[in-house]
Amino acid sequence: SRISRIADLVREATSQKTKIASLTDRISAVFVPAVILLAVLTFSAWLLAAGDTQKAFESAVAVLVIACPCALGIAVPMSLVVATSVGAKLGIVIRNPDALQTLAKVRRVVFDKTGTLTTGVLKVVRVTGLGGVDAATALRYAAAIERGSNHPVAKSIAAADQILSATKIKEVAGLGLEGMVETPSGLLRVFVGKPGEYLNQAEVDIAMASAGPNTLAVVGWEGWAHGLIELSDEPRPEAKTAVNQLSKMGMQTTLLSGDNPARVEKVAKELGIADFQGGVSPEDKLSALKSDQVTAMVGDGINDIAALAAADVGIAMGSGAHAAQAAAAITILDDNPAHVPFALSLARRTRANILQNLAWAFGYNLILIPVAALGLLNPMLAGAAMALSSVSVVINARRLARVPAAL
Repeated sequence: SRISRIADLVREATSQKTKIASLTDRISAVFVPAVILLAVLTFSAWLLAAGDTQKAFESAVAVLVIACPCALGIAVPMSLVVATSVGAKLGIVIRNPDALQTLAKVRRVVFDKTGTLTTGVLKVVRVTGLGGVDAATALRYAAAIERGSNHPVAKSIAAADQILSATKIKEVAGLGLEGMVETPSGLLRVFVGKPGEYLNQAEVDIAMASAGPNTLAVVGWEGWAHGLIELSDEPRPEAKTAVNQLSKMGMQTTLLSGDNPARVEKVAKELGIADFQGGVSPEDKLSALKSDQVTAMVGDGINDIAALAAADVGIAMGSGAHAAQAAAAITILDDNPAHVPFALSLARRTRANILQNLAWAFGYNLILIPVAALGLLNPMLAGAAMALSSVSVVINARRLARVPAAL
């Protein structure tokens, strides 16, 4: 069920130890023995210098108490716990907390189009029969095949006709679906997908010109194209806001889609994205991610899996393919693209918060350990100061829980 999948994501997120948390473990592995040695030296120094066993013991205990690495130990986990809980409340599931560290460094965001920046609720606006086949038949065969996919284009075509059924449906990577349709005259192998599969380049150009800014799918069998299906959807209401927020944050935004280039251009211009490309294969998306800039990929479909996995940070939409969510480090459950800039902002705030916590924890120890060693700090006061240090880290981490009113 959907709830159990979300629970699995949350369990995975809370069970992982982050790289930065492991760093504090390594620091503690050196810090703790060093403090114990310092306490022994403090005891010995006071005993030799003053001959006062009680003062030597109190000073050594004060060193141990004030140097207790509680604040250091919770500095990173507290910030990450608060950040992931804030994200979860907004439907942003952070499966790998380390992704927050990388996300804070992102300077380029690459978007898929259908189902990511657009609603994914496409409507069939025109069907054209080819090769003597009528439009209704072409649509009927296509609908039977497309019922085997959760892709927005597939679901829209499948909803247009429910008469025939298909078997042995399989994904043709980056192209579409094919399977066996149970027609009145017997089984027929049918392909539904990108125009290039059954049309030569001249025919593709004609088909694209005919479709204009619409999404185009070809229906073919027996080595010939027998139908063209045009679909259209609208940008999500939050998409333009998301792009504007990313621009204000200094992010470069890119739109890459396997859809009709004319359709991709129209959506990009509506949203204010200057860098865009249509007719992009999964391999092309993968190549486009190779950049000197730290890049986040936002997608939802099977065609985005490789790019989501290869990106510095992969962000998947909750209604997309399960495989896409598995390949991504972050999942946006409600498909709201405005949560992408919020996730970036949260990551930056989290990194700053962690650095503040670590600076406080180290600074606290560096300042007060010498004070304790000099016998100027009572063990009881040291204990209170140590507790105050931990409380301060918790309070500072809780500041991440503040969510902008706009969200």
